[in-house]
Amino acid sequence: FLPRKESNTTPYDEILDQRLGSNLLLVASEDFSQIDVQRIGPLESELGFTSMKLVPDTNEILAIKVLEIDDQTKTFITAFDLQGNFYLEPKWMELVSSTIKYEGLAFL
Repeated sequence: FLPRKESNTTPYDEILDQRLGSNLLLVASEDFSQIDVQRIGPLESELGFTSMKLVPDTNEILAIKVLEIDDQTKTFITAFDLQGNFYLEPKWMELVSSTIKYEGLAFL
């Protein structure tokens, strides 16, 4: 699970919410008896995950992060494994669109 937003102390506020993006990765066992939490990449509070998919036949994740601040929208894509190793180094994300927000991924 990759939460889009995170806050420990801030109640919801439409303006502040634009800068509460997250870089958390939560991995749970099937019965949720074990939950591991780790940070993936640098925390860029303007960006939040909108979708993730496990790449078939691998332990790798393809994920989308978006920036939505005022009238500005950008979509980025990244790939990493469950240990937090990135496959788009040295730049850990690539810009997909500077005008469109993507919220889903699919492998066909």
